[in-house]
Amino acid sequence: MAPAPYRNAQVAERRVGDAVLLTLNGYGHPSYQVPSTCIDQARTRYLVDLVTPPEGTVCQPDQRPF
Repeated sequence: MAPAPYRNAQVAERRVGDAVLLTLNGYGHPSYQVPSTCIDQARTRYLVDLVTPPEGTVCQPDQRPF
């Protein structure tokens, strides 16, 4: 079972009609604490070109946390 914050994000994605949930297969919130080139590229594409990643996209972290 997914942790509660992730489940909440999945619910929010369904409730907001055109939302896309970008998932990081890692630990914690991927904002900037968990480096991921995939996340960075998706963030840049959205901020520059307003292009969202395909639905169901799962990114990997660039390194292990431990």
